Amino acid sequence: MRSRPDVLVLGGGGVLGEAWMMGVLAGIEDGTGFDLRDCDYYLGTSAGAIVAAHLVAGQPPRRPSSMGTDLEPPAAPRPVDGLAAAGLAAARRAGAWALAAGATFAPLALGLAAPGGAVARTLLLRRLP
Repeated sequence: MRSRPDVLVLGGGGVLGEAWMMGVLAGIEDGTGFDLRDCDYYLGTSAGAIVAAHLVAGQPPRRPSSMGTDLEPPAAPRPVDGLAAAGLAAARRAGAWALAAGATFAPLALGLAAPGGAVARTLLLRRLP
C-alpha cells in the first residue's frame, strides 16, 4: 500500500489555476486513494496557497463544476460602532495616500521595465546601501 505524500507543492495560476488545481487534486484523490488533507506540509504560491488553505481547513478538493454551488447566502452586515467606523475611515485615507504615492512612481517604474531600463536599474541599484 502506498503511503501518503509528506509535502504537497502547489503553484500559482490565478482563479483559473485554482479551479484547475482543485480538479486535478480531486482526480488524484479519486485515482490513488490519497487523502491530500493529511499531508505534513503544504507549500503554495498564489492560487496554490489558496488551495493549500482549503486543504488545511479540512475541505476536500472539488471539481470546478461543484465549486460555488454549496455557498450560503451572505449574512446581513453588522452595524458598525464608532471605533470601527473611525478605523475604517483611517484605512481608506491610508489606501488613498498609498495609491497617490504609487502613481507618482509609476512612470519611473514603467520606464525601468523597458529594454533601456537595465542601465537605469543598474545605476539606481549602485546607490543603495
